[in-house]
Amino acid sequence: MGVKSICGALIASANPEALAAFYGEALGLRFEREEHDGLLPHFGVDIGRTHFGIHPPENLGRPTAGCGTISL
Repeated sequence: MGVKSICGALIASANPEALAAFYGEALGLRFEREEHDGLLPHFGVDIGRTHFGIHPPENLGRPTAGCGTISL
């Protein structure tokens, strides 16, 4: 059985605001600042039925953001 859908993709970044600005400009996306569920401020956008989020690494249980730090 293969993947039928993906509801979200989260990226860890040491500077989520700057990365959201980069992807926003490069891909024409409008990221919103989000604060909920006790998480540090982060940025997200819904693309169709998929949520794309950019978080500080602490929100994803990681000490730092590194190359290839993507959680699906």
